[in-house]
Amino acid sequence: MNSSSTSRITVRLNESSGSKDKTLTEFQKFLTKLALICDTLKGEHGRTVTALVCLKGINGPEYIFTSNFRKLTELEETKLFLSSLLTFVGTNPDSLQPKPLQKQVLWRSLVFNFDKVDFYLTSLIDVLDDCIDNESRRGLIDSEPLKQLRYLQEKASFPRDITSSDNARNKFLRDCETLIKAIQAYKTGSFEKTLQNRTVEKNTDAADWCTLRHYLGRLHSYRQASEIIVNAATTWPDLFKNHRVDYINSAFKKRIPTPNLTDLNDIIPIALPGHEASDFESDISELRIHELDNIIHKQLQSWRIKTMVHCEVHLHNHLVQKGKTSSTDFWSGAMFIATSKPTCRLCHLYFNNPSNEFQVQTSHMNLYPKWRLPDIYEDQGADTKDSCEELLQDLIEQFQQDLILMLKQKEPKGKTHDSRTDSHSRVSTRVSYLGEGLRDTPHALLAERQGRFHGLSSPSSEDAEWRDLPEDIVHAI
Repeated sequence: MNSSSTSRITVRLNESSGSKDKTLTEFQKFLTKLALICDTLKGEHGRTVTALVCLKGINGPEYIFTSNFRKLTELEETKLFLSSLLTFVGTNPDSLQPKPLQKQVLWRSLVFNFDKVDFYLTSLIDVLDDCIDNESRRGLIDSEPLKQLRYLQEKASFPRDITSSDNARNKFLRDCETLIKAIQAYKTGSFEKTLQNRTVEKNTDAADWCTLRHYLGRLHSYRQASEIIVNAATTWPDLFKNHRVDYINSAFKKRIPTPNLTDLNDIIPIALPGHEASDFESDISELRIHELDNIIHKQLQSWRIKTMVHCEVHLHNHLVQKGKTSSTDFWSGAMFIATSKPTCRLCHLYFNNPSNEFQVQTSHMNLYPKWRLPDIYEDQGADTKDSCEELLQDLIEQFQQDLILMLKQKEPKGKTHDSRTDSHSRVSTRVSYLGEGLRDTPHALLAERQGRFHGLSSPSSEDAEWRDLPEDIVHAI
């Protein structure tokens, strides 16, 4: 890797504070929806979250993807699914009109994403029950919102079986499609206004309505994906011809030591050099009412000692190492790394530098303390090491500024759900975010100041002697 490509290896964030897909170009939306339908699991520390780019191949488009932590067999399955879908849409073997073709794309996506869809349906029914109870307690027994909630509840209650027979599978898909159509209809009717009003109310019920909006949006996103993918085949037919789909292996997870600082009087001076706990006495006292100390203690008890390189950072690092840093390398000149969900806060900090021209979608700004930087190998040399250390310091300094703002304003830059469909943030959530930041930052700063460097990492083993400095950035948030 040459010095020009390794100097300050960060990229520019798509500059928009908007909360909708309209901040992306139509081509970027297409890539994002491809990434979305490749992200098949909910939970499991986001291990199937997927990043994707479209390069100019020799004979056609070359789609390259990776995921946070997928097994090789899972990457192969995802490659087969995506390649088959692109071929199906591009050839349209049954000469379907756009609407029937969209239906076929939707059904294929729902089957491949069955585990996640099943989770969304269960969660939707649960939160519909909560919202119905909330409306009933208001005494609004015959209200229009209550009728609409019950209608959605009815449409969401169906068997979820895609394995016992073709009939069972097709019934599940038809029922999903009917529910998603109901969600689509509600987005343009009075129910959307009800959602908007309920989610901004200053009571505990608002959280349930925000959660409802989130799961309705997640299910509806599969319809959006099918529409955008089929429309892309009309707008850019070459994207579906002579295409090649490939992946890069997920980065290994890394083991890290458990933080051992729990007292705020010890944490503050290390997390925020030049400050003492007394500098924030009134702010901390207010947060302690909401059990800040207890939250930090509980988070330490649940601390897991493995970290991962997020897929968008991993893919970016791969592209840089391969010299794919010019717009001429990318389809339509779009140096855009699509992701199945908005970028997290540390990815935002990683990408938030104008020294390069890559773009990512707007961040949801949530904190994931198991984040780490990519590995550095011996053949990458001193320039890469220096660049990584400089990036590490920039990340820590930016987060220190965020910590001070969070202490003063008690307002995190995150969401309860890591998508565009949620904007609700309660005091307890804010304190939890702040607890994570105060818990993890000192450990990173201690490592950074001690300048620990036990040798460059080896790519061959998860349990090898890993370079401490880059991986310790995980504790900066």
